[in-house]
Amino acid sequence: MNMWLMYLVLMLDNFIGAFLTAAIIIALLLGIIRFVRFVKYDDRWHKEEEDFKAYKKFCKELRKWWVIPIILFITCTFMPSTHTAAALYVLPKIIANKQVRKMPDKLVTLANSWMDEQIKSIKTK
Repeated sequence: MNMWLMYLVLMLDNFIGAFLTAAIIIALLLGIIRFVRFVKYDDRWHKEEEDFKAYKKFCKELRKWWVIPIILFITCTFMPSTHTAAALYVLPKIIANKQVRKMPDKLVTLANSWMDEQIKSIKTK
């Protein structure tokens, strides 16, 4: 594992927090902008047709910007945490290791004798 990959794995939790914070801030700013523009161009207060058309055009353009917080929320949802990323990277290498796969003979005989004792105790009850 090179140094950059190690850094990215360790910093995944911070990236998730940054993306989530950015998504919340962008969503709040878009909501505030929409509210201010609504108050400024509400047709009950302003009867000018040009202002109302400008407001409608602005609302259509503002809808495009709502994609950014949605993408950031989805990214935060599916981005793995540090522990998950480390497990995804390290566990296959451990499992593929031949030395780890081969269990010591003494461990196998100990497990077999323990299982035999458990079976005998269940049968006697």
